[in-house]
Amino acid sequence: MILLGALASACSSGPVPQPTASAYLAAWSKQDWAGMRQLADSPPAYFVAVNSAAFTDLQVAQASFTAGTMKTTGSTAQEPVTERLTLKGLGTVTLRPTLHLVQRSGHWLVDWT
Repeated sequence: MILLGALASACSSGPVPQPTASAYLAAWSKQDWAGMRQLADSPPAYFVAVNSAAFTDLQVAQASFTAGTMKTTGSTAQEPVTERLTLKGLGTVTLRPTLHLVQRSGHWLVDWT
């Protein structure tokens, strides 16, 4: 009986970080700064302005984000991302940031800095 209880707990369908990460990357690729802000943990007041200015200043014509394998440890998670930005006059630039997530009050949010 104890073994069944342990297995049930291990297989429980509690909140997982992947949907938040996927939604955040989708919003980022569409330059939906307000949508990204809603998925961030305690975003600063300047969140929308900073992200919008970065894409404008870099003259981003297109952006795509491909998620790597997420690693979750307790109430934190990390997901490597391949970021491809097509910049006007420069071509495509590839970056490899890591998306950090935290669980707050049962919800996963992006730990934006």
